[in-house]
Amino acid sequence: MKFDKNTVKKLSKKETNLILLKSGTLFYIIGSIILASSLLSLTGNCKVNSLVFIIPGILLIAFGFRKFLLNNERKEKFLTSKLLDQAIKLEKKKGNRFSKEEIEKIKFEYDPIFHDKVIAGIHREKDNEYARNVRNAERKVKSLEYSRKNEIRRIDNNRWQTVDGENLKYNLVEGKIRINKTEHLFSAIKGAEVNKQDSYRVITTNNTVTTEKGKSKKHISLGKAVVGGVLLGPAGAIVGGAMGKTTTNGKTTTSGTSVSNSIPTCNHIGVVIDINGFKSEVVLLNRTVDQSSRVYITSLQRAEEIVSKLHFLATQPVPETFIKVEEETSVLEYDRQIVEAQEELEKVKANTPTYDIPKKYLR
Repeated sequence: MKFDKNTVKKLSKKETNLILLKSGTLFYIIGSIILASSLLSLTGNCKVNSLVFIIPGILLIAFGFRKFLLNNERKEKFLTSKLLDQAIKLEKKKGNRFSKEEIEKIKFEYDPIFHDKVIAGIHREKDNEYARNVRNAERKVKSLEYSRKNEIRRIDNNRWQTVDGENLKYNLVEGKIRINKTEHLFSAIKGAEVNKQDSYRVITTNNTVTTEKGKSKKHISLGKAVVGGVLLGPAGAIVGGAMGKTTTNGKTTTSGTSVSNSIPTCNHIGVVIDINGFKSEVVLLNRTVDQSSRVYITSLQRAEEIVSKLHFLATQPVPETFIKVEEETSVLEYDRQIVEAQEELEKVKANTPTYDIPKKYLR
């Protein structure tokens, strides 16, 4: 089928307006029905409800005239599309039959609106595919970078050994100690001692309890732990430290007809560490407990063990060189993969889409 694209330019002003007017027929009909119904309702004293429907009716009629507002280029495309539809219908009346594929080829060749729609669809599909490939390549780079950070964190965590939770850790690979989340070299450890604040509570015969009747401080120095370590070996370090500890037994006092019992308690246990003349304390117990309690005994044992561990760390040399976490083999492998992924991303970005017209639209 042949179609003359210049047919549009041969249309008279009247023919052009008639085609544009017919394009809004449906809107004229619906809008007119709504508007007429609203105006008729005004005679029935339903002014509020009628006014509500008058405005939509006017808008629908106005919308039917929208084709008149098109610029010359878009108006020409619209008229060409309408004339082509009329030409196809005329050919069908003459007995010529077209398959769906043939009609699409004809419209792609002669109908500018259909042609633009097909081209836009091809571009959209190719652009979406391109954007999807770029996103996948970027996602791969980010995933590798995230895995690299996790690997660095894992290696770093493995290097730090725990003495007392997050408050006291040490790193033999790098020769560092972390006290209350602050790092120092082993060589900065100059001393350590247990800081123990004792008290007692008094229970009378009428069960009246009086607390904080007295306080005393007991210290176990790093020096005493050193003595134990030298004389008795590693296991003796704790024993040597314990030599500085004193225990207060409970006392019973009788006054007239009343009896009072004095129960030893402890308010605080910690380890004070001397880092180049600056004191930092690792707190193990910070509440009042009986000295016969499991909490007290365990906290004191932990304090003595920490003093012993600090003595051991103070004697360890600080490595002059060590493999940085970022230089570990597993991290370097991630670096290699990230470089490859970034190169692949650049290739994907450079592979901009080409827009080939599908064969079904070609004649």
